[in-house]
Amino acid sequence: MLECRHCGRFFEDDEAHCPAHGPSLTRAFGGPRLLDGTYRLERRLRHGGMGVVAHAVHIGLDRAVAVKLIRPDRVLDQDARRRFRLEAAALGRLDHPAIVRVTDFGIDPRGGGFPYLVMEILNGRSLRSYLEDQGVMPFDQALPILAAVAAGLDFAHSHGVIHRDVKPENVITIPDHDGDPPVKLVDFGLARLATPSSHRDRPIEEPDRDDDTGAPSGSREHAPPDGRLATMTQPGDLVGTLPYMAPELLTDGQPGPASDVYAFGVLAYELLTGSPPFSGPARDLMLGHVCRCPEPPSSCNPELPPEIDVPIAHALAKDPTQRPSTATAFVAQLAAADLQARRRRWARRERPRRSLLTAVVVILVLSAVGLVGRSGRLQAIEDVVASGQFSLIPPRAPDDRLLLVSIDESSLAEDPTAIIDRADSVGEVLDAAFSAGAAAVGLDLVLPSQWARSTPFVRLIARHSGAVVIAVAAQKDGSLIGTECIDGAATAILGSDRTVWMLGLANVASDRAGRVLRFEPRVAASKGGNLPLFATRLVEASGALQGDTATLDHVWIDYRIDHRSLDRLSWSEFERAVTDRPEVIAGRILIVGIEAAGGGDVFRRQPHPAGGDGRISGLALQGLMTQTLLAGAPIRDLGGMVGSIWTVIAAAAVAGGLFVSSKPRQWLLSAAALVVWFPITGYLTLRWHGLLLPTAAPILSVVGVVVVYAAVHRALRPRP
Repeated sequence: MLECRHCGRFFEDDEAHCPAHGPSLTRAFGGPRLLDGTYRLERRLRHGGMGVVAHAVHIGLDRAVAVKLIRPDRVLDQDARRRFRLEAAALGRLDHPAIVRVTDFGIDPRGGGFPYLVMEILNGRSLRSYLEDQGVMPFDQALPILAAVAAGLDFAHSHGVIHRDVKPENVITIPDHDGDPPVKLVDFGLARLATPSSHRDRPIEEPDRDDDTGAPSGSREHAPPDGRLATMTQPGDLVGTLPYMAPELLTDGQPGPASDVYAFGVLAYELLTGSPPFSGPARDLMLGHVCRCPEPPSSCNPELPPEIDVPIAHALAKDPTQRPSTATAFVAQLAAADLQARRRRWARRERPRRSLLTAVVVILVLSAVGLVGRSGRLQAIEDVVASGQFSLIPPRAPDDRLLLVSIDESSLAEDPTAIIDRADSVGEVLDAAFSAGAAAVGLDLVLPSQWARSTPFVRLIARHSGAVVIAVAAQKDGSLIGTECIDGAATAILGSDRTVWMLGLANVASDRAGRVLRFEPRVAASKGGNLPLFATRLVEASGALQGDTATLDHVWIDYRIDHRSLDRLSWSEFERAVTDRPEVIAGRILIVGIEAAGGGDVFRRQPHPAGGDGRISGLALQGLMTQTLLAGAPIRDLGGMVGSIWTVIAAAAVAGGLFVSSKPRQWLLSAAALVVWFPITGYLTLRWHGLLLPTAAPILSVVGVVVVYAAVHRALRPRP
């Protein structure tokens, strides 16, 4: 069989001319073009140290195939031929999209036996052809090709087949792969298949190109371990292609998946830089693989980021155990390094812009929250949250120094006398209560002027002026009602200053929902001067006011105390207790008031625990206010500066996480968690420490930042 040395077409021995190139025929193989009676050889596709790959036609099916013709001198004895059949059959079972399919094999009888493998015909070109044309493949284009090669290699390794000759010539790119891997691996396992049984190795395949430049400039040499340089295999005794051979194959080691991973690393290095890590004569190549570290790929190709150097150095490790366990793991390291590099470039470009955007967003959101706060809506939200937190806290026991005396329905039924006519009886009973040891008495009643003419009532005031507090009410014009009860004899006896001291303002301000959550211990009244509230004056009269409580701007009522648990006596019970059980009265602070629907009492809304109806009488409200002052105003509001700092930190943290950090999705979850965390933390700190943490402003700031992010994030350059 003859071959045209120009176009590679095959001709029979009796032909003398190539129709295209004339008398250019040379001897190819002995025998006819028809191989084993089945395959007609058409032309040479490529050749190497193992033999020739030819385009052929199956004459029975009229189907084009590729035939690998293995030179007979590579399979010499019967044992080698037996192994050829076994391992060719093993290659035929490698059914993977990235591996060329082996469809048949055999040994043509000519010349004592001509082994061949039949494979699918590939319409593509090798990576070697690409590198010769383009020089370097961009990383984004190379990565899917390397991933497909890695998948094929790992599949073969999992079936016990070692390639032993991974190189650009043996990777064929497929232009239109219709969703299949974009490459095919060829020549799988042929180096090992063709090893004669009487020889461990065969002559090495030198590179097809003439490259005599020696080792790369600046390469570093290392003495090989265990004196391997002295026992390094000679070039003529090697199996494979020298520029892609692993160090262990050059030092009498055995081939395995790790040696294929090394060759795959060399292929990746060459694909990305345009040249293999080591070059030059055979001896220099061997020294490079065994002793030298290659130049970092990023120093050979400035387009490559330095992050790529690490995984390639990992694949080219001299010690096989230090290489990636699989080719796919190596590609995953390359992809991760590329992602890291792209994120680094993204951060260098985007973070300054996003930091500025974060500052603008925080300022805008905090300004909006401030406007809401100035409108009063923010405090209304805080009140709703605080009310809910109070209602969830298990009730606490009240101060046992406080006793409410209620003129309730039962008392009015027993004695229907109107309040205007009760001055004498009230004065006498309360005077007896002081005799029983009462610490202070507060009359939560706006008393009429008729009481000023009651001798028992005037006597009560004269005897206990420092321990009796009388409620007065401020009108819209600033005038006070209820002072008439101390005009006349009481004022004449005590003087105007002492009688005014007995007065306490009963007015309390409610929020928009009608709840009374806080109060001012002292109120400036235009016509009444600076008056203390009724509860404040009563605690002062008892001598139990703690520290600077009365000077606070406002005091939160301690609704952790259930008003229903406050000690109560009806007026009729109280009258009997004064004489029959004085110990009930001794040392107590008494608040006398009306709790009857028809008695003029005002019921208000309140944070109520489970089972409550949400309404509280004026008497019970005064009792809770007094209870709060007796305890030293235990509920402290951490709004103001602390709330502002809390809000700024929340907004800045979430904005920074969403706009600047590398994990905005996690920060979205964190923002949602913060929205839940604020009220939970507020509840726990209120329950255990009596601290009211600001909740509405931080939540609104976090929600505002998230809303802005949702509106603009699509316009931002996404993080790789």
